[in-house]
Amino acid sequence: MYAKGWGTEIDELQAMAHFKLAASHGDAVALGNLGALYQLNHFENLNHYKARAAQKNIVEKDNAKALACYRGSVEHGAGPFRAIRSIYQRGHNVEQGHAETLQWNKNKQALRFARECTATGDMYPLGNGVAVNYAEAKAWYQKAVEHNEPGAFIKLAKLTSYEQKQLLEADRCYEAENYEAAYAIWRPLANNGSARAQFWVGEMFQKGVGGVQQNFTNSRIWCQKAAKAGDTWACNNLGVIYQQGLGVPINNKEALTWFKKAIVKDEATAYFNLAKMHRFGYGVEKNVETALNLYKKAAAIETKTEKGLASYVIATAFQDKISASDTSLYLKKAHELGHPDAIKAILALSEEYQKKYEESKNEADREHNRIQADDLLKFAVEANYPDAVKKLESELQSKMQLQLRRQAELDQPTFNWDAGLKAVKNFFSSAESSSNSMGKDDKEQLHEL
Repeated sequence: MYAKGWGTEIDELQAMAHFKLAASHGDAVALGNLGALYQLNHFENLNHYKARAAQKNIVEKDNAKALACYRGSVEHGAGPFRAIRSIYQRGHNVEQGHAETLQWNKNKQALRFARECTATGDMYPLGNGVAVNYAEAKAWYQKAVEHNEPGAFIKLAKLTSYEQKQLLEADRCYEAENYEAAYAIWRPLANNGSARAQFWVGEMFQKGVGGVQQNFTNSRIWCQKAAKAGDTWACNNLGVIYQQGLGVPINNKEALTWFKKAIVKDEATAYFNLAKMHRFGYGVEKNVETALNLYKKAAAIETKTEKGLASYVIATAFQDKISASDTSLYLKKAHELGHPDAIKAILALSEEYQKKYEESKNEADREHNRIQADDLLKFAVEANYPDAVKKLESELQSKMQLQLRRQAELDQPTFNWDAGLKAVKNFFSSAESSSNSMGKDDKEQLHEL
């Protein structure tokens, strides 16, 4: 109102103060208006001519400052492209440049395209003239986001947040083994294009839970939809379907293809399955080193979802390829991630170190083996593994008995060796003087000595 004289006298200085305040709070339009105040002849009209003639409350014009404000406005999501283009085209107080003019024309077209993408995306969440499809909406919003359309950022975030909340609720139902409730959430989301929900619907058909009959064909169809949308879990599942021949002929080459697609986004289970194929030569030349490297990649990113399977396989199947300390570390990790057999393997490894300790002749090796055995046993005991607790109690009892025996020995009267030797000499001396004969009493006395 101050800038254009609507309902008041033109006062560009007042207008500038308000625009600056709004711009400081991130208002892109205010930043553009601030540029307009600096731009030569931007708000020219009869009132401006009168105000300028009187030199009253007029901002000093500077197209270089105007250009800086316009650029800032564009970076914050607004689009004063026409004004920027005009400055470059006419060369007002800036270097005239046709290349810059062309670029800003393109920017204007890009913004128009981005807004059209956003409008197209708006049709899909509510089904305005089209079938409801969240995946399509997200794809259009993403195109707009790539051209820095601010509205698309917000809509994409809201849509993603809503979908994530629904998926989390379904996950909670699934973990509580309320499969029908989980399926009731996943199925509409899957119908609306949610790739992760499509994967889970396929998983339900594969297992035959959630109120649906086991159907490998339906499982594969849903997984293919999810995989096409880029879901790595679905890619891995398709690999399993072809590797195990679930509703299709076994096809290791097809399985390899899907596992490789899954590992593009660091899918731990896919790394594990791919490692297994290299380890045993399924559809590919057998290569133990490649398999071990893939298992290690799986172990590095696996969580409780995978239950430490890769870590366990490395520790138990590749002991000759890794160090003893690494074996212990992988077993401990496998247990912490929930592998059911890891703690048993830890106790077995502790017993192996104990045996090495007892058999070793080298003092340094003995000490190393003792430390390893104690560390692993302690870990198993702290994990409340019953066999480990029994073993520790047995060892403590043995050590206590040994200590008691040693203490008892120390409590015996000390034998005076000098006095004993003198007594023996005296005895033999007296025996010789009595015709070298030794009676029964003499023998008993010698035995006591």
